[in-house]
Amino acid sequence: MAACHRLRYGDRRHECVVDGMSLFRCRRCLYPNTKPDIWFDEAVVCSACLAYDKRQAIDWKAREREFVDLIRSNPGKTHDVLVACSGGKDSTWQIVKCLELGLRPLAVTATTDHLSELGRKNLDNIGNLCDHVEISPHKPARRKISKFALEEVGDISWCEHHLIWSIPAREAVSREIPIVLYGECPQNEYGAGPAGSERQERLTPAWVHEFGGLLGLRLSDLSEILDIDPKHLELYRWPEGNVQAVFMGAYFPWDGYENAVVARKHGFTWYPGDVEGSLYGYENLDNLQTGIHDYLRFLKRGYGRAIDIASSHIRRGRLTREQAIELVWQRDGVRPTYYLGVSLIDILANIGMTRAEFHLICDRFTDLPVVKWASKLESYQFFYGLSTAPSKGDSSSQIGASAA
Repeated sequence: MAACHRLRYGDRRHECVVDGMSLFRCRRCLYPNTKPDIWFDEAVVCSACLAYDKRQAIDWKAREREFVDLIRSNPGKTHDVLVACSGGKDSTWQIVKCLELGLRPLAVTATTDHLSELGRKNLDNIGNLCDHVEISPHKPARRKISKFALEEVGDISWCEHHLIWSIPAREAVSREIPIVLYGECPQNEYGAGPAGSERQERLTPAWVHEFGGLLGLRLSDLSEILDIDPKHLELYRWPEGNVQAVFMGAYFPWDGYENAVVARKHGFTWYPGDVEGSLYGYENLDNLQTGIHDYLRFLKRGYGRAIDIASSHIRRGRLTREQAIELVWQRDGVRPTYYLGVSLIDILANIGMTRAEFHLICDRFTDLPVVKWASKLESYQFFYGLSTAPSKGDSSSQIGASAA
């Protein structure tokens, strides 16, 4: 069963106890205490919200100058800096920001697990902004690993989690570009880490091992179990050499929605509607397997991508908590039948799996008490103190039509 993270200080007046587990949500956003490594203060505010509050005291102009000084004092041989690039809203924004600062970036992409048509279009747009290198690891080996990881640890995106760290770093070493830029620090944006981890500015091999989503699977084991030639796994390994992987969110006031707005002005294309199982149409547009990944997370932990996005908008004042609940509670955790218009059957066929096999995997990884609790509208009120559901029909917000 999911680990349930309790309050540091202990007011439990509005918790729900299910099969001996205490279940509750952040008083401010929608995160449940089943989220790994999250913690709450005495006011029942989660670590993600607390980390966001601390940003208000940061001198962002000074941090921007520090960022430029860091790049200028560590110039690359052919480019000033390397940007780890998915082609999505955030990496597009990163490239635009570097160009605005007078830097010459090289975008490096580790091709995603199952690239969508829209993902291909947005990757092609990167070449209109800067030099762009795309690297695609051995596809048969990758499909083997994706299927195995889904079966064994419930994560179809294991390869992607590995390669987004390793490939840009390897290219940086080989091209003698000391600085690699990543987006936001996940511990800062999503609260998934012990106190103090939200201040992380660098991505290191130790960070990848602890927070990189590897779930205990080792490359050496995969080679033996799946009979994969080790040479096909070399791109998954962190390189030796001079490379500094930097979270750009440590130097700029990170905002995924604002990044998407800027990116669209520079050729990034949004999905024409809301992404299935999520909110709005501006993120997670490249990998067709994302819907499966997010659904398994809901089955394991009782929250999906819609809660991530809604909670981000709550912190930034674009949604009230009531509006966010209205948007989320019928979308989060919906079993995927399509993603970006492609059927689940076709997505699973790419890794040699049937829908029946997928449903058996889902059943095996489902934490039923947590899922039953999280699927109820009433669960959003625990530790919020409301006894009535949010009013229907009042889901207007500052993002509204511009994000649809």
